[in-house]
Amino acid sequence: MFEATPSNQQIASKGEKPLDTVSIADADSSSEARLLESDNPLVQQREESIRQDLKKIQLDSNKTIELLINRLAITELFFLAERLYRLIYGSQLFILKLLNTSGPQPTSVLLSVYEHAKAQWPDFYAKYSADQYLNFMVGHDLIAASAGTYSITEAGKEFLKWMAEVGLSDQKPF
Repeated sequence: MFEATPSNQQIASKGEKPLDTVSIADADSSSEARLLESDNPLVQQREESIRQDLKKIQLDSNKTIELLINRLAITELFFLAERLYRLIYGSQLFILKLLNTSGPQPTSVLLSVYEHAKAQWPDFYAKYSADQYLNFMVGHDLIAASAGTYSITEAGKEFLKWMAEVGLSDQKPF
């Protein structure tokens, strides 16, 4: 089972590129590199399936390129959403839903959600500041800050929509 820790979010918000900037060109782990190798049987199988699908629809080169770019963009967004869901805390999902349904909120409201979560899990939040907590959501373009208030972004709305479409729970720890 995945166990979320503050260091996971710190890694995601500080040490790694923001989720919306990750691309195939960034593959550097051995497992990702292995998948990118052309002799990987699963990759070869998917490539052949894609080639067969492209033959069936018989598009010219430009339309084929546009279609493949579109499908790659969709695939990357699904990957990013899955990864973000693994990293985000339940109380942060609560904030997203609050901003989505009630509109912009003052910083004090978001900080009270953080403080409530911190009171429930004091050891967990001992080394995870309110700034880090909010910056995770800002840094992943889920919320935006302006003049002492926070609002949900289009990316935040799409993330919540995706969660609902795939049936993911907003009841997560922390």
